[in-house]
Amino acid sequence: MGTTDEIAPGQRKVVEIDGRSIGVFNVDGRYYALRNTCPHAGAPLCEGTLSAEARGRGGFGYDPAFLPADVADGRTMAELSAAEKDAISHRGRAARALEEWLAR
Repeated sequence: MGTTDEIAPGQRKVVEIDGRSIGVFNVDGRYYALRNTCPHAGAPLCEGTLSAEARGRGGFGYDPAFLPADVADGRTMAELSAAEKDAISHRGRAARALEEWLAR
């Protein structure tokens, strides 16, 4: 798994423990762990980066602070259009997978 020295303040490391992907976060010298799997869609939860400041008005929750890995221009989730969000969000991916399954 590693040591705490490998995770600088404000950073995270994803590790595998007993077959489970776990995100370990260093928040001002305190360490937190989160299972890296969305309970709704099975998508990874510990990917992406937080912006230094909240930007944008769209969305909810952490959207103004979250910089998705799928967007190269540095916009937060709250700065994306609804169509852009749906294309990369786990909710959009889950909806498309359900639609494909129902079409069978």
